[in-house]
Amino acid sequence: MASAPSLSSRLVFAKVSGSFASDENSYFQDCFEELAVPEAERDNPELTVATRDFDGLMRRALNTRTYPDIVAVLLAAEWLYRDWAARAGGPDSWPAAPKHAEWIRLHNNPEYNGWVAWLREEFNAVEPADAVIRTRVAATFTEAVRLERAFFDSAIAAG
Repeated sequence: MASAPSLSSRLVFAKVSGSFASDENSYFQDCFEELAVPEAERDNPELTVATRDFDGLMRRALNTRTYPDIVAVLLAAEWLYRDWAARAGGPDSWPAAPKHAEWIRLHNNPEYNGWVAWLREEFNAVEPADAVIRTRVAATFTEAVRLERAFFDSAIAAG
C-alpha cells in the first residue's frame, strides 16, 4: 500500500486488506478447525520449499520499494487464483467439501474479479518506461507464476 502512487490506489489496497482480514481469514480458520491443525502449526507452520521461495520473492519485491514489482507479484497470484476458480464453473458444479467450495467462492465472485481486473489495469498503468526496470518487473511476474504453480503442485503431491 505504501508504494502505491495515489490515494485512490491506496484505498483499493486498504479495502482488499480488510477482505483478507475477514472473509479469507475466516476461511483459513475454518479449514484449520476442520483439518485439526494444531495452534502451534497455525502460528508457526513448517514452510515447504515452494512456500519459502514465494515468500522470498514477495520480500524481494517489497524490498525494491517499487510499485510495479510489488503489483507484479500480487497480480500473478490473484489472477491465477481467479482463473483456477473460474474453471470450476458455477456453484452447482463445485466440489461438495466446504473447504474446496469456499475457496472457489472466495476467488470467483464479482468483487474478487473486480479486484483482479483493477490489478491488471494498475499493472499496465504503471509499466516502467525504463527497459531495464521493465525487464526486471516482467521477470518478477514470470517467477511469481512459476512459484505459484510450484506451490500448488507441492500441495497436490503432499495429498
